[in-house]
Amino acid sequence: MPDDTGSSGMQMPETKPGELMPASPFGGNHVVDAVTGIAASKSRSLGSDAASAIVAASMSQMSRELESERKSNSDLRDKIEMMTSQMGEERSKVAVLEERVRSEQRTKNLRNLCILIGTSMVVFAIELYANELLKYAAPTSGFGVLLLAYGWFSSGRAKTK
Repeated sequence: MPDDTGSSGMQMPETKPGELMPASPFGGNHVVDAVTGIAASKSRSLGSDAASAIVAASMSQMSRELESERKSNSDLRDKIEMMTSQMGEERSKVAVLEERVRSEQRTKNLRNLCILIGTSMVVFAIELYANELLKYAAPTSGFGVLLLAYGWFSSGRAKTK
């Protein structure tokens, strides 16, 4: 039995360590490499030479299919992330549009009220004019026309980008 087995606990580190290669736990196909190595060594542990070649080939094929599925899975995750982002943007647009619809209803009621009051004021101003109260007829008709113009021509719609 050799004396320097490394199990005594008295090992000393090398003064010039060798070049270390970073471990890649998710890279490569360790099982496939192991099965291919066993098959290449003509080991009888896998049965005959034909059986070991079949096992090695099937492991290699399954490994390629696994990588293909991983790539497909990654592509689908990217697509889901993109669609989730787009859905968030669309939800924001919907919320803005819903608020515009509610606001339009409120301004529509205000415009209708302005048309009603404006029309009433113009009719009242005509009556004042007929009774020769020109001092009151002119401002009343002017204010009534302004209310009518606001009710007719204000749309309440914001310009969209």
